[in-house]
Amino acid sequence: SVSIASLPTTPSQQSPVTPSITDQGFTLENSLVRVTIGSDGTISALYDKEANRETLAARGNQLWAYVDKPYSWDAWDLDETYAREGEEVTDIQSLGIVESGPVRAAVRVERQWHGSTITQTYRLWLDSKRLDIETDIDWHERQVLLKTHFPLAVRSHQAAFETMYGAVYRPTHRNSSWDAARFEGCGHRWGDLSETGYGVALLNDAKYGYEALGSNLMLS
Repeated sequence: SVSIASLPTTPSQQSPVTPSITDQGFTLENSLVRVTIGSDGTISALYDKEANRETLAARGNQLWAYVDKPYSWDAWDLDETYAREGEEVTDIQSLGIVESGPVRAAVRVERQWHGSTITQTYRLWLDSKRLDIETDIDWHERQVLLKTHFPLAVRSHQAAFETMYGAVYRPTHRNSSWDAARFEGCGHRWGDLSETGYGVALLNDAKYGYEALGSNLMLS
């Protein structure tokens, strides 16, 4: 822990990460994926070059604010009717490239909703399929639930969420009263929606409420 090591450097054989401005918005691209961030701050496209397929069915990372006034247990409960009263957070204060280098590039978007400010930085690293979304929220709302939506181009009847010693599975449909009652699922570091041969995971380090409805994977 207190030692010193010499690390040699060699030129990378991979294509550098390149941010650019297009008619569709901003693009972050490396050798594996191409991410397009629209003028509204959401992800309009996320193309997997290795699999030769688009991973999103619609705009990714849509932020929605919902009225959160449960009938009971206000501190920890979430009613299944919460989605009836909600609106997308669309007020963009700023949007632009904030990092441009051979190893990492980033685009930052700042949104305003009522008295709160939501700042998100999209970061793409060299030779990585993972898109990082660093989120900083200055929150001044009461009884409001904020969710991010990722409509995926993946079909599955169930989604998986990490638990302490494995994963818990929840249906992506509301075919029965039991299915409808399990609309919000708990998860630790990831939620995953996979079909045969392909899948997409939503990772996080601080929030533990997930939801999957159809092909839409959400984080509370």
